[in-house]
Amino acid sequence: MIEKALAIARAVIKQPDIFLIDEALTALDPSTEKKILKNLKEAFPKATVMIITHRDTILEAMDRVLVLHDKQFSDGMSVQELHENEAFKTLFSYSERER
Repeated sequence: MIEKALAIARAVIKQPDIFLIDEALTALDPSTEKKILKNLKEAFPKATVMIITHRDTILEAMDRVLVLHDKQFSDGMSVQELHENEAFKTLFSYSERER
């Protein structure tokens, strides 16, 4: 976990145009996860922040969502549009059962 924190701290200092996070928040409780996501938005106001996750709780903090399914990316959509999309409802219902 300390390696992930150091990587995020380095990125904050460098202020990249694109910041990619791959499952870095999975070990956190929901409250801490929300705080970190809020802080990331503030730390990178002009950057494109891409978060790779399987947790739908992280999606709520995103402006746009892309879904990789059957080796294809969906068109970018809002979280609301994703929740209304019939093709992805089974993914969300499965995620809810995991909790």
